[in-house]
Amino acid sequence: MNKIRCAWLLAASLFFPTLCYAISPDVIERAWRPPVELAGQGDTDLAVTRLRDYVSLQRLMMDHTEYHQQTQAFVNELWASLESFDLDGFYRLLPEEKANWRQLRVYGAAENGVYRIGPEPLVAGRVASSPGLGDFEARIRAREIDTSSDTHYLLNGNIDLGLGEITWPSMVEATREALRLMAEDDPNFTGNRSQSAERYRSMVRSMNPQLSPQEVDVLAPLWAAYPDMWNLMAGLGQVEGLLVSGDGREDYRKVAAVFVLDPERLRHGYPALARYLAQLDNLLKLQLRVYDDHGQLMAMEFDTRTLRGHLSMAVDNGQVLPTRHGRPVADPEPFDPMQPKRLTVRVNSQMNILGIIASVQGMTANIDYTPTATGARFESRIQTVPGVRVGGRALGMVPPDLIDVFIPQRIDELIVDFLTVACQGNEGKGITGTIEFRDAPGGGATRLTADGAFEGLDNFLVRIGMRIINNRIIPDADVSEELRKLVYDAHEAFSRDLDQFERISRVP
Repeated sequence: MNKIRCAWLLAASLFFPTLCYAISPDVIERAWRPPVELAGQGDTDLAVTRLRDYVSLQRLMMDHTEYHQQTQAFVNELWASLESFDLDGFYRLLPEEKANWRQLRVYGAAENGVYRIGPEPLVAGRVASSPGLGDFEARIRAREIDTSSDTHYLLNGNIDLGLGEITWPSMVEATREALRLMAEDDPNFTGNRSQSAERYRSMVRSMNPQLSPQEVDVLAPLWAAYPDMWNLMAGLGQVEGLLVSGDGREDYRKVAAVFVLDPERLRHGYPALARYLAQLDNLLKLQLRVYDDHGQLMAMEFDTRTLRGHLSMAVDNGQVLPTRHGRPVADPEPFDPMQPKRLTVRVNSQMNILGIIASVQGMTANIDYTPTATGARFESRIQTVPGVRVGGRALGMVPPDLIDVFIPQRIDELIVDFLTVACQGNEGKGITGTIEFRDAPGGGATRLTADGAFEGLDNFLVRIGMRIINNRIIPDADVSEELRKLVYDAHEAFSRDLDQFERISRVP
């Protein structure tokens, strides 16, 4: 059956260049509103030009990146230390000393047909003054903290990146347009029963015949607008669901989007990645809930055993509605990007490592959104130690209590100690993160600055545990290469879809 579907997808894709013109240009243009708002502030020609710049930069970075030899060696060694969670080794590898910190600075920029990454900026002060598209400056720091019983390390990283000529208001509007596409039918397509429209519906059903007619009519216009991207996605898995009917309100939709990765489909183009995903088995279950002051905004779940991701939320006219007990809150306040807002994110996770099951419940992050004169700032903090429970049997035979006899500390106590240092360390600030978008005056490049810090416990047992986890999670060289190929294929697919959109947008 999978081979038949793949053959059908390949054959049908040959029709795309002609089929797209049989669909109303309004359908295609509606589906492209999010990137047009993001890159062109609603101006199609300007958006296409800027999207071409992004495509060119991505292609340059994929095909023509040159690393300074010493910088690449440092980065490789630092990554190896983090894989084994050897914080002491990581700290001592950092080449520069400043006050009580050790650090590494890395710069990147495009120059003469090459994207260069090294220890010095190509043009002195360019990132500090006005970064060009793709220019970045990154800094990794670590500071040793001696305590009475253990050694801790405060880790800090930050990056300053040039995003090009997009603005924070355009990001907000692009998000609203994307939510409308996810939750609303296109009236220009829904009533279209032409042969071309029916073929797009058939393409969606070939990915998953169980989708409802309403879900098909939401997805089919997107397939018409992004045929190469959707062909790629259909080779990775399938959309299992998208919508749940609203409660009698014409403009209200409950989104229940489910996407499942399928190793059988992946095996045709990415065999090593397919094997890697299949071997994850029951490694991780993750649940994430996002709240504001009025109720729950969205819920996300992912399970490595089923390779199924789930996103649920209520959407009305491009806005996410807060809900309580599964129903929208009456008369909710719409999101106003000019007003500050507090969000709360709660995470529950369950990890299975060699049969030992560690459950972490109630990891809570508080996120403060603050509008600024030049954009927006997000600040997050995790300061509450979550609940921890350990069970299962190592290798299916040995219970945790028996393992505890042979190590100097109980497994659950070790996890709690690690999380306590992370959540209550960093001078009481816990795990912190900041993201700020800053629009340049006069229409220059927007800057993204990101910063994160946490205090890590470094001891022998923590290193052993993290090495076991990382051996299951971190992909090998073959998988890494196929992930790079997947990113490249997605980039090229988007580029071809942009070609189609540009041709259609120019048709009078």
